[in-house]
Amino acid sequence: MLKISRKRIALLILVFLMLIPARQIFGQGFEDWSVDIGGDDTEHFKAIAETSDNGFIVAGYVEDWDTDDQQFYLVKTDSTGTVQWSQLYGGSRNDDACCVIQTSDNGYLVGGRTKSSGAGLYDVWLIKTDPSGNILWDKILGGKKDDVVYSLIDIGNDEYIAVGNTGSYASGASDAWLLKI
Repeated sequence: MLKISRKRIALLILVFLMLIPARQIFGQGFEDWSVDIGGDDTEHFKAIAETSDNGFIVAGYVEDWDTDDQQFYLVKTDSTGTVQWSQLYGGSRNDDACCVIQTSDNGYLVGGRTKSSGAGLYDVWLIKTDPSGNILWDKILGGKKDDVVYSLIDIGNDEYIAVGNTGSYASGASDAWLLKI
């Protein structure tokens, strides 16, 4: 017969009691809702912001199944994740949306990088949209090397601050890049 000390029994009971709440928590899941967004291609989201109507604006890219080309992908949802609209922006090469914000006029500013246009390998691409995702303006910034924007803020009066990296204007291989637009 196996002899187990009282200390080991107490330790086993303690571990067992600690696992019961963990099983209840992890076995149940945490989400209130879950939504699958996408189609036949491969979709990647990189950024999300809450919108003034308690919904969400989500940005990333769609990779074409046949060509492996990527386009900016912007999706607006309501507060439960139901898609209200989605838009693709881009050309025939790789375009990658890395950040998005809602602007003070209830439109959106999305930023990232593009190979479809510009002077270099990747250039910064900023797209300003209306509340429905229609392009109001876009700007491509950069030089002969890789440039990208990772974060944006609205500072008012139709002015924005962007932060990212530049290889084109770097003193080394790549430097941080702060832009006022």
